[in-house]
Amino acid sequence: MSGWHEIGFRYPECGHFCAIFPFKDSLKLYFEYGHISDPDGLLEGNAKQVRYITFKKITNIQEIVLKKLVQQAVLHLTNRK
Repeated sequence: MSGWHEIGFRYPECGHFCAIFPFKDSLKLYFEYGHISDPDGLLEGNAKQVRYITFKKITNIQEIVLKKLVQQAVLHLTNRK
């Protein structure tokens, strides 16, 4: 089956801001506008817009750090409109 295999997330004030892409050996969380503060150095990629976090194991997820990144992504887009 072709096409995007992702779960996208929207917020009413800013629209689409992130998506989860499951792969065979990992999971990637993409931020549509990923140039947000990342003091823990989790974001990968050097594209102009999209950056992402790769999770190899579910135990690698740091909930508090992840929550801060998601909040920043929403605020960043909300402030752009």
